[in-house]
Amino acid sequence: MIKPENRYRITWEVILLVFTIALLIEIPLSVVFNNLSVERILILEILISIIYSIDIVIKFNTALIIKMNIITDRHGIASIYIKKWLWLDLLSAFPFWIVLYLLPLPFSVTTLAIGSRCLILTFNKSLSSI
Repeated sequence: MIKPENRYRITWEVILLVFTIALLIEIPLSVVFNNLSVERILILEILISIIYSIDIVIKFNTALIIKMNIITDRHGIASIYIKKWLWLDLLSAFPFWIVLYLLPLPFSVTTLAIGSRCLILTFNKSLSSI
C-alpha cells in the first residue's frame, strides 16, 4: 500500500500536474496555429491513455486520509475511489485514438474532438490532483 505522504507518490502527482498543464497549453496552441499532424495527435493520445492508466493503478493502491483517519483497506479505498473519481479517470484513460483512427472522419473533426476531450478531461483531472 502506498502511503499518501510517500515521496514517489507526490512526485507522480507533480509529474501528472505538469503533464496536464502542458496539455492545457499545447493543445489549444496547436489547434489555433494548425500545427497538428495525424502522427502528433496519435502520440498525444497514446501518452494520455498510458499516463492516466498508470494513475488509476496508483490511486487504487494509495491509502486515503479522510477526517484525520488513514484508510488502508483496499475495499474501502476502492469504494471511495469508485464513487468519486474512477469514472472520470477511466474516461481520461480511454484510448479514443483507436476509435478516431477507425472512423473515417475529416482531420479537422478529429483534431477538434481530441482537443476538446483533452481540455475538458485534463482540466477535471487537474482539479482532482489538488
